[in-house]
Amino acid sequence: MAAWQSGITSAADQGKICSFDYEVIEEKTKALMHQAARFLYFKQGKGILSVDGVQYKIVPNTLIAITPYEITDMIQVVETMQFIKIIYDYACINSTMKATFGPGTDIAELLRLLSSQPAVYLDEEQALQVDRLMEDFRNELGVESTLAFPPRRELTSLYTVNKIMELMILYARFFTANNSISLEMEKDSDAVSKAQGLSILSYMYAHSDETLSLEKLSKVFFISESSAAKYINE
Repeated sequence: MAAWQSGITSAADQGKICSFDYEVIEEKTKALMHQAARFLYFKQGKGILSVDGVQYKIVPNTLIAITPYEITDMIQVVETMQFIKIIYDYACINSTMKATFGPGTDIAELLRLLSSQPAVYLDEEQALQVDRLMEDFRNELGVESTLAFPPRRELTSLYTVNKIMELMILYARFFTANNSISLEMEKDSDAVSKAQGLSILSYMYAHSDETLSLEKLSKVFFISESSAAKYINE
């Protein structure tokens, strides 16, 4: 049974759209279901991370994308892992992109990629680009666990939203360029459907005291009602 992790992006300021923090993992962890989306940027260490039951090798300069209601489990730690954690408001970013650019194919494909392909392995030049972006996040947001926050600036929310979208775009470009694969090699469409279905069922279980409908599930997961029904059936 996966533990249910908070949906807030920042324990220090629950109104934040995004938070930045450093984290270390020295041993395998218990399974966690994430309400809030996040990027994990591993800078040191080696291990194996399971995302919705699919295993991904963790090495230096691995970038992991986790979308809401996915379950992660660090099942093996070969060397102590140090990483940067960006937690962000997925619904806010999704709505902003659709309102700005329209619900077009590019936006839908980007969101699908983030949820279906959680790992990208960066080369040296790609890692430098992400390093610079992470520096921007830290300078703007401070470090969550140390409560070392910079003075509030004008338009921080807008700046942060743009930086998250930039990170999403870089992720998609790097994945396409590198053709990243998991330990199980490329996930086929059946595996993607199963993973999405498990995420929906996990959400339904966690919210079993509420009145749920296909309409509500489609809004939570940003898919059509027919797609929600299809994933659950599969």
